[in-house]
Amino acid sequence: MADVPIRAVAADYNTQVHGRQFESPSKYLTLKPHVMARYSRKSQEDVREEMHEMKRGELHSGKSSKKVTNPRRAIAIGLSEARKEGAKVPFTT
Repeated sequence: MADVPIRAVAADYNTQVHGRQFESPSKYLTLKPHVMARYSRKSQEDVREEMHEMKRGELHSGKSSKKVTNPRRAIAIGLSEARKEGAKVPFTT
């Protein structure tokens, strides 16, 4: 079995074990290039400014004016402000 290519083994994987049908794992092993999201320079500057505000303890969120201590929240605020200004920022999911 060591001489058989991996694709051939994956194609012959449709078997029944304990009464259950298993599909070929090659269906789940598709190789696609990973593409990172593209952010504009303006959005990067906005996030950088928000992170500095958070580290200085000056960043507050929303109407409640609570101090932001989570770096992920600071990034989200920076990206949100960049979107409002019209910078090139990917959509949220």
